[in-house]
Amino acid sequence: MLLLALCCGWSAKAGEYPCEWLSLGVTEDPSSIQRVVWRTSVDWPVAVAQIAPQTGSPDLVSRARCGTVLSREYDDYGVRKIYHEATFDGLKPATEYLYRIGDGGKCWSEWFRFRTAEAGEARFSMIYMADVQEGTLDQYPRVVERASAICPEAALWLFTGDLTNDARDDQYTAFFRAHGRVLAERAVAAVPDNHEYHRNEAGRRDSLATTWGHLFGRPCNRTPVELRALGNDCFDYQGCRFILLNSRQLEDRDSVYTASVLRWTEECLRENPNRWTIVAMHQPFYPIAEGRSSSLMRRLFQPLFERWSVDLVLSGHDHVYSRITTPDGRKRTTPVYITSNAGSQTYAPAYHPYTDRIGSDLQLFQVLDIGPERLLFSAYDAGGRLYDRIRIEAKRGGKRLFVEPVAVEEAIELPSGRRRKYTDEQWLDLEQRRDGYWNLKNQQLKKCEK
Repeated sequence: MLLLALCCGWSAKAGEYPCEWLSLGVTEDPSSIQRVVWRTSVDWPVAVAQIAPQTGSPDLVSRARCGTVLSREYDDYGVRKIYHEATFDGLKPATEYLYRIGDGGKCWSEWFRFRTAEAGEARFSMIYMADVQEGTLDQYPRVVERASAICPEAALWLFTGDLTNDARDDQYTAFFRAHGRVLAERAVAAVPDNHEYHRNEAGRRDSLATTWGHLFGRPCNRTPVELRALGNDCFDYQGCRFILLNSRQLEDRDSVYTASVLRWTEECLRENPNRWTIVAMHQPFYPIAEGRSSSLMRRLFQPLFERWSVDLVLSGHDHVYSRITTPDGRKRTTPVYITSNAGSQTYAPAYHPYTDRIGSDLQLFQVLDIGPERLLFSAYDAGGRLYDRIRIEAKRGGKRLFVEPVAVEEAIELPSGRRRKYTDEQWLDLEQRRDGYWNLKNQQLKKCEK
């Protein structure tokens, strides 16, 4: 079923509109186009979206116009819903707007706000989260609250996979509930991975959940249809190019997909007019969790990222924080490889000696402040303490990386909640590796002091 609502002119009474999963999308031109995505029960098949310039006056309806709303019915694993996508175009850059959604009659949502991007390169801030997955309604909301307090005007919230544990309908409902108004007022970009895949009868996660295809608004340019269907995206925002990669699909050793995504990624990098480049993928290039390996991705993508000067590679999957700059010993400014964790589940670190900083048994969020001459990356723990900070400065002669001091000591202790997963011998081995890692760090610190 396909329904298209184009215009409206009703003088309707305010009411309660029963919508779910409301979020702002990322568009091909965030300075003039904005998409809004939500869903309703099948009893509400027709939807309307209104937009008005921000004003102090309560008379918003007379100033409002309607966007184009596309509505489709989907049956996702036995859950039938109507999914709606509104597009507002012809917007002014760097302008705050209000919008509401409803049935065009008596039932409307409250008014939500958003701000369009600048037309060109300009400073902005964003928040990056990894692996919400578990503790969504009890332990993760404090992370959202603290992130919103520290960076209240973030233009973008970026999620690097595993938004839920099993991509079930009730889990996505919990994910949206945990964010309150945030996702309805800030652009959302996300990449899927293993926990966005449903299990087959043999227990293997073999197919991307159909829900993913209509979960968030996404850009419509640059990405081939077959890659976009698997969650790959590319978009620009105020001088920064974002490339979102589905790394889970590479595990199947699908040569057609691999060749296609490599070709597309290189094209996005080669034709990049922006000063900054950020790649987001779920599985890290350099795993920090004990027992992990990602040699295939390194072999495939690292040459591209280095050749085209990617600045940050953001990931999750390992449920441990890590920052890595020179894993192979070569002197290099970028890329900087970051892995993080926002949910309640944490894993044991592998204590690789090339890791610049580990964050074990922590929930974290990251704030990025990006401008024409500087990219500032700050990691905070769930209590709001600054845990790690780097900055990359762009000068005429190239880019320089600086690690800024923080007051919080490096968290390297093994998470006690994972103890049951290991034998006594395995746990002892991890403790010895932890001690060796700490001794190495102390030796490096003494050399620096000299």
